[in-house]
Amino acid sequence: MTGSSTGYLVVLVTLFGAILACGCMAAGGDDTVDVRLSGNGTVVFIDLEGGFYGIVADDGGRYLPLDLPADYEKDGLRVRFSADFVNDTATIQQWGTPVKIVEIEETDDGSRQVVTGTGTVTYIDLEGGFYGIIADKGGRYLPLNLNETYRVDGMRLTFVGEVKRDTATIQQWGTPLEIIDIPWACAKCGGNAGVANPAAVWCVEQGHRYEIRKNPDGSEYGVCIFENGTEIDEWEYYRETH
Repeated sequence: MTGSSTGYLVVLVTLFGAILACGCMAAGGDDTVDVRLSGNGTVVFIDLEGGFYGIVADDGGRYLPLDLPADYEKDGLRVRFSADFVNDTATIQQWGTPVKIVEIEETDDGSRQVVTGTGTVTYIDLEGGFYGIIADKGGRYLPLNLNETYRVDGMRLTFVGEVKRDTATIQQWGTPLEIIDIPWACAKCGGNAGVANPAAVWCVEQGHRYEIRKNPDGSEYGVCIFENGTEIDEWEYYRETH
């Protein structure tokens, strides 16, 4: 009987130890497992909220790096990166998924030529008519997959696209471009390249005039001007009407 009891106790102790070990391993796993992503992408400058840099992955994912090294803050730079998702983090940019960079390196893989820019959608009355994008820097691009939402003559937008030089088109106009992302667009901003933040866009879309002013120290600020001549700071107007 005594031998049986001793054996029974040994079994119980062994099982209890195994349970504890499993529990510790599970807890340790939950604490150490990171939700990590990796891949190739393009660094893009987003002209919103004062301007910031994001990464548009080759699969179309949009990521907002919270700690992008200064050496990589180059619009159009091709990179290979890995990053961890950052949960429960509020950002003012309202663009992309917040991530913390783990590794990043410049890559010249030659597989893709990605361009970024801000420009104006223009209706070209040739070959039956089509829409092109004339970039502020002078480039002319023929978007092959422009969503109908953006097929508005005179629309201002920021675009990210992959050049498709080996694609034959009947239009004979511009550089063929496959749109990857359109971070910002405004149908009523006219040719004002300075209108590229939510407060300015809101002012213009409400039918008011928008101007950029300068402080004595050289810093800039925007004002929304009503029909009666009354002026109000762009962000003050934005907050009051939201």
